[in-house]
Formats: sequence, structure tokens, C-alpha cells
Amino acid sequence: MVTIPRSKNSILGLHAFIPLIKLLGYDDLPQLFNILRPAIEIVSTTTQTDIQSCVSTLYTISPSETIHYISEIFQQTTNQKKRLNYLRLFRGFPTDMQKELDFTIKKNAAK
Repeated sequence: MVTIPRSKNSILGLHAFIPLIKLLGYDDLPQLFNILRPAIEIVSTTTQTDIQSCVSTLYTISPSETIHYISEIFQQTTNQKKRLNYLRLFRGFPTDMQKELDFTIKKNAAK
């Protein structure tokens, strides 16, 4: 598992990740999601905006895959503090994405 240190390096790495997302595109989405997941799992106020930018960029490439990926992370988390952090993170996503996430999370919770 990739570890992301909580420092300026994390922020710089996330800034560098956005052009990589655009360059690699749809065919490499699973790898891109796997690289970004550790940063999402330890989201903090210092990395939140950059993670939102990365996820929003992924969403422009494939909305349905990104919604599935983010919903999966949320659903697999049992820690309530982390879930609250994720919900704060979600508020910075594009409006359409927020609506889809809200619908998907509620639908999965009803199962």
C-alpha cells in the first residue's frame, strides 16, 4: 500500500497528479484510483482542496466510474469520523457529482 506523508510533499504530489490524470485518461482509471485512494483515506484540511481537484478531474473523464469509486470508499468505511471527513470532502465536488453521490450512497444504505 502506498503511504502518503502529511506534509507539503503530499500537496505537491497531488498538484502533479492532475496533469497525469489528464494525460493517462480513461484506460488507466483503475490505476489512477488506486494511487489516489490513500490520499482520500487520510484527507485533511491541508489536502482536501487538492483531492477535490483530482477527483473532479477524474469525474470529467468518467463520471460513472468516479461515482462508483468514491461511493465504494465511503461504503467501506465504518469509522464515523472518517465518514464525516468524507462528507466534508464531497461538498467541494461539482454539483452534479454531489447529487449523484448523495443518490448512490442513500440507495446503497437502503440495501
